[in-house]
Amino acid sequence: MEPPYEKLSRLVNDAAWKYPHLGLTCGYIGNVYDTGPLPDRDDRSWHVFTKVNNWKAKGKFISPGFKTEDLDKLIEWAETKMDSWAASIPKPLER
Repeated sequence: MEPPYEKLSRLVNDAAWKYPHLGLTCGYIGNVYDTGPLPDRDDRSWHVFTKVNNWKAKGKFISPGFKTEDLDKLIEWAETKMDSWAASIPKPLER
């Protein structure tokens, strides 16, 4: 069985070939905190990122975020909705 992050990476890499102008990558925002003898605290939010500016949101176009324990939900989103999401992002202006 393919580990979750590797599966997500594969799905995003496949989509990156279809939408090269978006610069698709996947990763997280947040941290894993070492809390000593207690279980580590993980506040990461996993996303699919683009390099395309979203001027209305004053940032980049990014996918919905999911906590580490819900990474399977981001994989499901990538399998079912990422293609239509990517197709809806306008192409960046050429310089």
